[in-house]
Amino acid sequence: MLEIIELLLKACNSMENYVKKCKKMVFEYGPLILANAEKFLESTYVSHFMPAICL
Repeated sequence: MLEIIELLLKACNSMENYVKKCKKMVFEYGPLILANAEKFLESTYVSHFMPAICL
């Protein structure tokens, strides 16, 4: 997850007039969005493969 945050922060440097705002948003929302995405992907993975395991 830290690697993704680092990549997003590097991408902010190309936002010219919005670098500060971009970095603030990455720090504020990035961890929450990534945590939610991780939970979603885990639940999707489990629900997708659980029927095959139960056979």
